Amino acid sequence: QRAGDLDGALDRYIAALRFMRGPRDLTSATGQFLWGYERITLHHLRYWASEPQQTPERIRRAVHDLEQIPIQDAIPDLERSLQPNYLLARRCIAGDEAALRQGQDAWGLLADADSAYYRWCFRFLPWERQRALRLEAASAARALTTIHQLRRALAQHAPVQLRSGRDEEKEWMHWFATTISPARLWPDNWSREAVCLGEFISIQRATLIVLALQGWRLEHGTLPRTLDELSPAWFAHIPVDPWTGTPFEYYPDGLREQTAWRDDMWYWGTFTLPPQRPLLKAQKTGPYYAESQRTSPDSVPHRRIFPIPISEDK
Repeated sequence: QRAGDLDGALDRYIAALRFMRGPRDLTSATGQFLWGYERITLHHLRYWASEPQQTPERIRRAVHDLEQIPIQDAIPDLERSLQPNYLLARRCIAGDEAALRQGQDAWGLLADADSAYYRWCFRFLPWERQRALRLEAASAARALTTIHQLRRALAQHAPVQLRSGRDEEKEWMHWFATTISPARLWPDNWSREAVCLGEFISIQRATLIVLALQGWRLEHGTLPRTLDELSPAWFAHIPVDPWTGTPFEYYPDGLREQTAWRDDMWYWGTFTLPPQRPLLKAQKTGPYYAESQRTSPDSVPHRRIFPIPISEDK
């Protein structure tokens, strides 16, 4: 890309995304690592579209190729990842030495002293062992429900609503906190991964729109006034925000004031966008974000801003 080979750069971006969308254990450290690189790749692809030598035809190819690797294909991988992790957790609770060693390697959460502690508890406190097994079963069932909610919402083009009630969430966390389990730090990760997957769908859809907006600007010399103008020239149906089931918020003239936002390239970083810079805005959802907003109302809102880059932004 720096050398001006924009076709070659696009080929590499798409190849990287196809590789990272391959089958994998989405709850593993490797799966998390690859998801991080997907965010980075989509971030750079949006800026690739603003290169001075860019053409509408090349951007059309990018939109087409990106649409061929839908991220919701990862939902079956999320379900397949759940079963072996669930069975391994039960074997750990049962005191299986090989499983405890495997859990130590896979999750990185069990120090030698911890392993000895769990072995002792589950050998001499059988009621704690049964409580931990019930927790694992309930956690897996909860995760499957969350995954099925996500699948159903996407299939019906409906809003993705994964929030649980505040009282239910409080009761659930109390159960975790009062149960002895080697998996106590991760059993709810499957539900969190479904939330993360929904967020990735939001990022990819926003990236498609940003690419199309850049192509439109090259064809017409300016951005469209509304996203509806992108159809049918760029999309048969405009991608919508999966969290709301409605169009992304679009500001072709930007906002009057500086905007604080969280860059998906640096997940925990807070950044600012100058006034009058065009952008898309999406919601950020999930009980974790909602609880944070309740407890810290003056903090930077949990929303996702997608600047529409111009050449000098790089």
